[in-house]
Amino acid sequence: MKKDIKKYLIAVILILFAYIAYLIVAPFLTALLTSFILAYLSFPLYKKISKSTKSEVTGAILTTLLIIIIILLPLIYIANALVIESINFFNEGNLDNIKYQITQLTENDQIAADISKETIATLIEFMKRGATDFIRNLPGKVFDFLITIYATFTFFLIGEGFLKKAKNILPIEKKDQLIIHIGDTTYSIVYGLFLTAIIEFVLALIVFKLVGSSIALLLAITIGFLAFIPFLGPSIVWVPYIIYLVTRQEYIAAIVILILGIALFIIETFIRPKIIGARSKVHPLIILIGTIGGIKLLGIVGLVVGPVILSTIITIIKEYYPEIKKDD
Repeated sequence: MKKDIKKYLIAVILILFAYIAYLIVAPFLTALLTSFILAYLSFPLYKKISKSTKSEVTGAILTTLLIIIIILLPLIYIANALVIESINFFNEGNLDNIKYQITQLTENDQIAADISKETIATLIEFMKRGATDFIRNLPGKVFDFLITIYATFTFFLIGEGFLKKAKNILPIEKKDQLIIHIGDTTYSIVYGLFLTAIIEFVLALIVFKLVGSSIALLLAITIGFLAFIPFLGPSIVWVPYIIYLVTRQEYIAAIVILILGIALFIIETFIRPKIIGARSKVHPLIILIGTIGGIKLLGIVGLVVGPVILSTIITIIKEYYPEIKKDD
């Protein structure tokens, strides 16, 4: 009896400590998951560099530095391009053009002036709020980035040992197949997301240049980033731009942008799930639900983690219930 009480007490204490540990780790969960994905995807490169330098630590340092360069250089270039195009947009008198178009639509200078003033005030307030939030959150974001980089470096060094221990803990027979499935799913999702985002960026840049937009690069980059968000993503850019073109009575350009929007929707809804599902053999519906749920729960890293977790659970269920696999 006393032994049973002792076992239950130990179990309760372990659960309590596990919960406290979760609360401690929770603020850094996104950073840790991001670093794990980065380390996993870059692991073959790390192994090659380690072999060349004959040092695992040197290999981890050099691979981590490469990751930092790959992340930061495009961000610096993009930020510079966005600032230049935004300044050019305002310098070209586009706000005055919008006010003129509103005047044409309302046929009333006072109403147009009021609408323009309100629109500009809203825009300025939005920019001020965005800048304030950015400055307020910047220290936290920098800290998260540093945690991600350090954790990535650490995962390179302990990755193989951690994977072996994880395989030993897994209570299923086909452990190697499960690990391979998780790897294939992760690679497929990252490959599919980035490939379609690049395609959407290039397509958007060509079309916006074609219609003569002075901020084509700004709009295309925004669409490229928003391409990671299912359904609504790029439409946040092209729908308002169509309205803007209609107010300027540029109907042909508006139709061209509408065609672009339809093309982007087709890429996201049909082509992307096919690209991801082709290698990972995960149903597009699982990809979709995992992506949306993952984003809601974990933010941007949920794009990868969500579908991976769902597909892994389904694989484990099929392992325990073979009749489900037969019905597939």
